Amino acid sequence: MPYQLIYSHRRRKTISLSINKKGEIVVRAPLFTSSQKIEKLLKEKEAWIRKRIHQQQTSLTLQQKPLSSLSFLGQAYPLITNLSPNDPKILAWYQERGLPLIKKKATYFSQKLNVNYRKIKIKKVSSYWGKCQSNGDLYFNYRLLAAPEWIVDYVVAHELCHLIHPHHQKSFWHALAHLDSIKPTQAKKWLRQNHLSLL
Repeated sequence: MPYQLIYSHRRRKTISLSINKKGEIVVRAPLFTSSQKIEKLLKEKEAWIRKRIHQQQTSLTLQQKPLSSLSFLGQAYPLITNLSPNDPKILAWYQERGLPLIKKKATYFSQKLNVNYRKIKIKKVSSYWGKCQSNGDLYFNYRLLAAPEWIVDYVVAHELCHLIHPHHQKSFWHALAHLDSIKPTQAKKWLRQNHLSLL
């Protein structure tokens, strides 16, 4: 099983595996890690690796397929003409409709949590649904807005909770689960099962 090996000169103690955007296996390992140890881990994680590669290939196929409709909060809106998934008009469409909605939700949940956020941006990213900076800036993946509204609620509330708990320990999940209408377990499961179909 071919892979790209990156040795770390820092104090890395464990081997990590990831699949890049090209569907290639990337191994990050402590300096002087033996090839036998790496090969053993690859064999143990073979099922996970094949699943992730399949997901990447499916995602790339969907990204190349012309869009005849756009989804907003789980409802499809037909387009007059098909658009490429990379057309900048798509991001603009979601930013125009989604920013007021997310600001409204952020205001609601920030009051419930007694926190203050600084600014909100909707971006085209692939590595996260939402991100909270320590200075109070919030960033959201535009594809999130294609999901049902209760999923959007979950991600917005999740990021705001990080202004109190900058981690994923029990205290974080306890605070999140006690917010009205937020269902962390169901939302995480929904995103795992449906993330490739958003848009």
